[in-house]
Amino acid sequence: MKYLKVFVLENKAVVVVGGGHAGVEAALAVSRLGVKCFLVTMNEDAVGRLSCNPAIGGLAKTHLVKEIDALGGVMGYASDLCALQYKTLNKTKGRAVWSTRAQLDKKKYPVLIQKIIKKNKNIKVLEGEITNIKTKKGHVCSVLVNKKEISCFSVVVACGTFSQGLIHIGSRSYPAGRFGEKNSKSLSMQLKELGHSLIRLKTGTPPR
Repeated sequence: MKYLKVFVLENKAVVVVGGGHAGVEAALAVSRLGVKCFLVTMNEDAVGRLSCNPAIGGLAKTHLVKEIDALGGVMGYASDLCALQYKTLNKTKGRAVWSTRAQLDKKKYPVLIQKIIKKNKNIKVLEGEITNIKTKKGHVCSVLVNKKEISCFSVVVACGTFSQGLIHIGSRSYPAGRFGEKNSKSLSMQLKELGHSLIRLKTGTPPR
């Protein structure tokens, strides 16, 4: 912890890329350490937005929500304040496969998350796209957002489907992060140049 504080004083801040669930939790975790955080998103109004099915928990993610809650995260707290319905899945089977799912108000949840972020003095939301990540001796030293250089000692990438995202509708494909929202191309190219490899995961979102 002492080492972290000294390092922060020298290098100023942490930059979090993406305003979804992971980006929000990362920014709040950084702020709880007393560290300044820049949350970079392509659309400030989309921070905390619930894509696809507006539910928290379920068979694959209930344990993750509870772990985040135990570590002081905001997802479970915000879900309780925005819940429309709670359900325990798999009740006809054994307890080992039971799981909790909360159906949420899709419009209320992001409004609440954005209020929590805005009230936090350690977090500054920047609307834009990272076009350059600068390194020095193998360590991140700054990023370029909207032609403005921000000094930082760490970059947390949590842009999900926006990183070189594609949408497939029938035989048609086009670049997008979500339906109606552009993807992030510059950051993906930057990560490749820094030696990272990228793969694209299929979300399988059904038509609505």
